[in-house]
Amino acid sequence: MDLGFQRRFTKGWGGSLAYTLSDCTDQSAEHLSTGGSPSFPQDAKNLSAWEGPCGYDTRHRLVGSFVVELPFARGSSGATKAFFGDWRVSGIYAYRSGRPFTVTQGSNNVGQGMTGMPNQVGSGEGPKTVDKWFEPADFQAVPSGTFGNARRNTLRGPDWQSLDLSLQKDIPMGRALLGLRWDVFNIFNTVNLGLPDSNISNTATVGQIRSLSGDPRIMQFSARVQF
Repeated sequence: MDLGFQRRFTKGWGGSLAYTLSDCTDQSAEHLSTGGSPSFPQDAKNLSAWEGPCGYDTRHRLVGSFVVELPFARGSSGATKAFFGDWRVSGIYAYRSGRPFTVTQGSNNVGQGMTGMPNQVGSGEGPKTVDKWFEPADFQAVPSGTFGNARRNTLRGPDWQSLDLSLQKDIPMGRALLGLRWDVFNIFNTVNLGLPDSNISNTATVGQIRSLSGDPRIMQFSARVQF
């Protein structure tokens, strides 16, 4: 389901807001995906047991954007307008809910290229901290070569959000136009966490988040001449 609202640019400002609610399931993962679901199932003869949320299933997504012409120096002329006038601020805010991941057992050899699974004996829900995102004790190791009953993509990773802002100014230069721009990505320096280590055979790090899913605050300056 897609919902969208838009205000066309008029009287110095415009913006939009979009929300997406989605639900995606499949029986296999994209082979080159960097998500939390392995590419190959536990049992190639029973793909129905591998059915679950898609690796890219993002249940909720919200995106808002705006453009505003700053009111400074309106009606002015000369140096005042040249310096303070014709500034624009624009921004994009994006949020998505956490993506799914699969708890596996690396020590369970169920065949070349296949994914060994443990037995799931609890919900797996944990405190959702960097050191312990889910509860590893809810997944019990099985003897190697045994099909575990854990399902694919039963847990969700951290949410993701970011706000990007731009400040722009156009300066007439005869028949040319000089555009100055300052972009700030992830202006609040939000820490967007990656997926946790979901291999219960990694006893020292299972459940821990050791990567990021986005960059820290980044700024860039640019100048463009149009003629």
